[in-house]
Amino acid sequence: QKNLEELKGTEIGALAGDLADCESMMALKDLMERLGSPHLDCRQDGAHWDAQNRCTYIFNTTIAGIEQADLVLLVATNPRHEAPLINARIRKRYLKSGVSNPFEIGLIGPAHELTYPYEHLEDHAKVLREILEGKHTFSRKLKSAKRPILILGQAAMNRRDSREILNLCQKICDKYSFIQKDWNGFNALHTAAARVGGLDLGFIPQAPTALNTVSM
Repeated sequence: QKNLEELKGTEIGALAGDLADCESMMALKDLMERLGSPHLDCRQDGAHWDAQNRCTYIFNTTIAGIEQADLVLLVATNPRHEAPLINARIRKRYLKSGVSNPFEIGLIGPAHELTYPYEHLEDHAKVLREILEGKHTFSRKLKSAKRPILILGQAAMNRRDSREILNLCQKICDKYSFIQKDWNGFNALHTAAARVGGLDLGFIPQAPTALNTVSM
């Protein structure tokens, strides 16, 4: 307390850990407000998730909803290691598919053994733009899909071009059938247990000039 009293609010910052509970983050946020500090962040890995729009950082389809999908596009994620339950649902959906109801799976990013076959669409962000512009062979599969889902991994949001990747993914979802009246196929897959809670609580820089994790 003595150390805090000797500092101005603008000289104090706070970071929330990956395993922090919502109650602790809320208490810390309140404390920082009392101290007059706008410098706080729950994205300690520097990820650029858009905290202003909840649909951009949650798993909108839900895990159970995967079984209603007819196509999945994985972007910079290894669900087998990052989210075994989600990977198991994708495998279950694949095993239900057949010639009459094919379940297409595409992966952009490093190749992994996911326990089910998939089409590897290279490890380059440019593939997203090719898909958006309809120049990639996978674009045809997206056009015919009735209920596709896109799963954007944490690794994509730690890059210098992460905002562009997020923007391209959102445009792909808008162009094809990912977003419908009763269906939201855009999904964010986090590797930090506290991340969604922190974003929901607004544990991010509190002013345009406030410092984020990297700046601090």
